[in-house]
Amino acid sequence: MKKYIIASLFISCFYIQSFAQVNVYSLSDALKNAEDIKTLKLKPEDINKFLKKSASFKNLETLDISNCNLEQLPPEILSLPKLKDLNVANNKISKLSTDIVGNLDSLQNFNLTGNKLTSLPEGLLKKFEDKHLQLKDNLIPNLQFGEKELARLPLYTDINEALKNPDKVVRLSISNFKEVPIDDLKKFKNLQDLSLNNSYLKELPANIGDLKNLQSLSLINNNIKELPESLGKLSQLKSLNTSLNPLEKLPESLGELTQLKNLDVHANKLKELPASIGKLGNLKTIQLNENKLTKLPDDLGKLINLKELNLNHNTLTALPESLSSLGKLETLGLRNNQLQELTKGIGGLKELKVLDLSANQLNKLPNELGNLSKLKNLELPLNKLEQLPESLGNLKSLQSLNIETNQLKKLPESIGKLSNLKNFQLWQNKLEGLPESISQLKNLQSLDLIDNPIKSLPDNLGKLENLRRFNFETKLLDKLQMTKLKDSLKGTMLPQSQLRGILKAF
Repeated sequence: MKKYIIASLFISCFYIQSFAQVNVYSLSDALKNAEDIKTLKLKPEDINKFLKKSASFKNLETLDISNCNLEQLPPEILSLPKLKDLNVANNKISKLSTDIVGNLDSLQNFNLTGNKLTSLPEGLLKKFEDKHLQLKDNLIPNLQFGEKELARLPLYTDINEALKNPDKVVRLSISNFKEVPIDDLKKFKNLQDLSLNNSYLKELPANIGDLKNLQSLSLINNNIKELPESLGKLSQLKSLNTSLNPLEKLPESLGELTQLKNLDVHANKLKELPASIGKLGNLKTIQLNENKLTKLPDDLGKLINLKELNLNHNTLTALPESLSSLGKLETLGLRNNQLQELTKGIGGLKELKVLDLSANQLNKLPNELGNLSKLKNLELPLNKLEQLPESLGNLKSLQSLNIETNQLKKLPESIGKLSNLKNFQLWQNKLEGLPESISQLKNLQSLDLIDNPIKSLPDNLGKLENLRRFNFETKLLDKLQMTKLKDSLKGTMLPQSQLRGILKAF
C-alpha cells in the first residue's frame, strides 16, 4: 500500500482570522456593489453565477469557496487582481493548473486543505516560500519543501514519539546516542530534515543513502572521521553540516549531491578537498574554516553560484587561478593562512563585498585588486605589506580598510579616491606622514595612526568634516604641527593622554 505525506504548514493567527471573519453576503446583494466588496463567502449553488460576474469584483481581497464540491480551481479566480486570501478547503480538487504559478501575485494565504491533490505544479512551493500555504489532508507523495517551509513544520525530538506516526514526520532532531538508529530512521518515509548533533557517533551507516528524501543533514559535534560513499545517494540534499568533527577527508561521492546549496565542514581536520566538489554547481555557501587545508582544487572555480567562501584558519600557501571564475562570490575569508602572494585572478570577483586577508605572509598586492568595484570591507592586518598598489583607489565602494601591523612606509596618492571610506586603521606601521589626498576622504569617521613614526601631518586635515575619532602619537609632532591641527580636531574624539598633549601645546 502506497503511503502519502499529510503536509501541513503552520499558519499565522491573522491567516485563520481572515477566513473566520469572511462576510456572508447573498450573491445577489454582493453583485449590486461588486466593486466595493472586499470579502466574500460563497455557497455551492452560487459558484457558476459568481464566475460569470467575477470580473466585476475588482477589489475582492478574501474569497472563501470551501465545501463547494469543486473538482478544479476555476480559471476565473486567477484573474482577481487584488485577491490576498483564498480558501478552497474541503473540495475535490485533484490537480492545479500551472497557470496559478504565474498569476495571483497578490495572494498571501492559500488554503488547499482536504482536497485530492496528488501533485503540485512546479514553482508553487517557491512562490509561497515567504507566504502561507496549507496542504493538510491531501494525497501528495514525498512532497519536497523549501528551506523556509521546512522551518515551519513540527520538529520531533523524541524518536519513540515520532515512531507513533512515522508518515507525518518531516523534521527530526535526536542526540546522545552512539550509533545511528538507521532501521528506525528508514521508517520515516517523508523525512527531509535530520539532525544527529551532539552525540558520540564515530561513523554513519553505509545505508544512510536510503533516506532518499533528505534535504538537510546535520552532524554537528560528533566523532566522525570519515563519511560513507553512499552519502552521494542523498540526491535531494540541500544542506550538509558536519562541523566540529575529526573528519580527515570528504568522499568523492560528495560531487553527486548536485542540489546542495550549503556546506559546512568547519572545525574538522581536512587537508584537501575532493576534485568532485566542482560538480556542486548549486552551492551558495561553504564553511571550511578551522581545518588543515594546504591547497585548493582547481575545480573550485566551477562553483559559479557560490556567494560565501570561508577558508579562515587553514594553512593555505597559494590560491588557484580558477578562483577568478567565482563571479557571484560576495564574501571571501582567508584570515590566518600562510599566503605569500595573492593571485591576479582575485580581480575577477566582480561581486565581492568582503575580503579578509588578515594574518598571512603577504608583502605585496596585485594591481588587479583594484577591479573589485563592489568591495566594502578589506581586512589586511598582520601581514608584511611594504606598499599598496595605486589601483587601490579604484575601490569606490570601500567603507572599511584595515592595514594594521604591516611594514608600510607611505600610502599612495590614490587613497584619496576612496570616497566612501569611513574607517581607516593603520596602526603599527612605519608611516612618517600621510598624502595630501587624505583630505578628500569626506566620509571618513575614524582614523588610527597609533604606533607609527609620524613626523608631520597634512595641513588640510580640517577638511575631514565627518572625522569623529583620530588616534596618533602626539609626542612625535612639534608645537607648530599641533597648532595647525587645532581646527582639524574640532568634534574629533581623542584619548585623554593625547588631548592633554594637544592642550599643552597651545
